[in-house]
Amino acid sequence: MYDDEPGRADCSWWEALWTHRGKLAGAALGLLWGLLVLHYGLGRTLFLTLLTVAGYWLGGRWDEAQQWWQTIRRRLGPRSLS
Repeated sequence: MYDDEPGRADCSWWEALWTHRGKLAGAALGLLWGLLVLHYGLGRTLFLTLLTVAGYWLGGRWDEAQQWWQTIRRRLGPRSLS
């Protein structure tokens, strides 16, 4: 197929997939998001996406050995109950 192009004849499928893994991951996420929109609707899918991003962010803070609750309090600022 690519015999006329230099350097392409010895390229395996795994090398091609590894080279374009970001594109493939983006396409897979786009397909998944589209299927979620079709199944649940745009509003619910956006809500699910928001919760996923928030969970990812909190998990990242936890991995950095920060107290995640203190991080949330710092972001929200001081609040009084009265």
